[in-house]
Amino acid sequence: MVVEERLGVYHGQDYSKLRAQCWVQDRLFQDPEFPADQRSIGFHTTLQWKRPKELVDNPKFMDHADRFSVVQGELGDCWFVSAMSAITLNPGLLRRVVPNDQDFTTTKYAGIFHFRLWQGGEWVDVVVDDRLPVTADNQLCFSHSANHAEFWSALLEKAYAKLHGSYGALNAGKCYEATEDLTGGVTERFLLQRETPPHNLYSIIEQASHRGSLITCNSQVMFTCSVQLPGNVHL
Repeated sequence: MVVEERLGVYHGQDYSKLRAQCWVQDRLFQDPEFPADQRSIGFHTTLQWKRPKELVDNPKFMDHADRFSVVQGELGDCWFVSAMSAITLNPGLLRRVVPNDQDFTTTKYAGIFHFRLWQGGEWVDVVVDDRLPVTADNQLCFSHSANHAEFWSALLEKAYAKLHGSYGALNAGKCYEATEDLTGGVTERFLLQRETPPHNLYSIIEQASHRGSLITCNSQVMFTCSVQLPGNVHL
């Protein structure tokens, strides 16, 4: 069960008010806090920015989300991609982070989306416009769904990049940092090559899974394991 916490509004951008303004003015939202330019990319490259409706005929916000649906793009944020994949295993948590009051239908669409991330001891609502970096052949540059008509993961990655200042700021990180930002939980870490794992490690992982905790791992020079509490374990 996800406990409701006080919700902050990132940079004072209220999703409902901004969307209503766009409806009244008959325009699509363009986020001044995270503009579609080089500043938001955070490193030198030549990219275009396009909205999902410019890329596919019938875009879906979330059509089918599971642990195989999120694909890493040309950005070193596998640590965040794996955390996104992990939250798909907890439907209640997924809907806490990715509210279901948004889509691409004519009645609701205004080019604005929002996500909830844990920062500074509270849940923060972060809005983004749906302009996404694409290559010259109209392929998303960064994270995307295995279903190319689905865009929730690309937009969530954009919200996380906005929270950190740019996409480039997501290059290299720790998976347990991302799981904490997506759950508000506390992570228990096990560094399997640096220390002797507890004799009941598998029992810890099994219990964490039953609680709905997120379980992730990463391997570089070392192989580590983490469990997030109440939802996280990191190996």
